[in-house]
Amino acid sequence: MQPGVRSERRRDKLFVQKTSCSRREPASAYGPKSIAIYQSIAIYQSIAIYQSIAIYQSIAIYQSIAIYQSIAIYQSIAIYQSIAIYQSIAIYQSIAIYQSIAIYQFIAIYQSIAIYQSIAKRAEFPVD
Repeated sequence: MQPGVRSERRRDKLFVQKTSCSRREPASAYGPKSIAIYQSIAIYQSIAIYQSIAIYQSIAIYQSIAIYQSIAIYQSIAIYQSIAIYQSIAIYQSIAIYQSIAIYQFIAIYQSIAIYQSIAKRAEFPVD
């Protein structure tokens, strides 16, 4: 065999091997298994997204509970204020009661003065 022909054959054989290998796509890189892995990763990511949405929703629920609690606090403050208003009304009423008692006392004093005056007038001018 001639050395030139032998090298030609080797080149042809290497060329055929290279082209045949390059045309094949390994199953592990682009096959259905890797697609399933990517899909499962996407599923895990979507689960994580749903979980984070659930976390945000639970945070929103806790915030709304806090809002309701603060509303309840404001309502209880309003209740205390209304109790204070009722107490102040009661204080005003008791002041009015004391004033009316004082008025009655003054009326009684004036009446007793009038009675004393009429008694005094009767004493000065006997009717008999």
